[in-house]
Amino acid sequence: MSNYETLMNTDLGTMEQPKDTIPSGEWILRCNAARENENEEYDENDPRNDALSIVKFTHVPVEPHSNFDSDKVAEGDWRGVPLFTTRYIKTQRDLYSAREIVAAHGVSLEGRTLTDAIDLTKNRTVLVTVGLKTRRDTRSGRMVPVNVLSNFRSV
Repeated sequence: MSNYETLMNTDLGTMEQPKDTIPSGEWILRCNAARENENEEYDENDPRNDALSIVKFTHVPVEPHSNFDSDKVAEGDWRGVPLFTTRYIKTQRDLYSAREIVAAHGVSLEGRTLTDAIDLTKNRTVLVTVGLKTRRDTRSGRMVPVNVLSNFRSV
């Protein structure tokens, strides 16, 4: 049976909600996707749309590195969980923050713009501190756990 057939033949009645988080700690992650887009809704007077650019990275866990709950890792629910990092670029400081994430993936920055360099992060691994925090889900209004990625560094 193909992957498509297996997925589409899932019994929806017994299906559980997939995990959206991984255990906190130091993790090696692989960048699946990265992009930079001009914020077409930009309005310097609107605090919700005052970023000139939006940079988004999507990573998946490869393996835990240190300071993690080995029991939770052993459950294996972390495999394939997408982890998202967004940077809103308003100032040179914001641009530098995005630059540091790109550099941690081992990308040479010389002579490259952020847009050029971001494309080179795909399929590269990086060591990241993964934390957990709670936030209000805008759809359901419930408080839900989410991963927060910080301290990006080369593997």
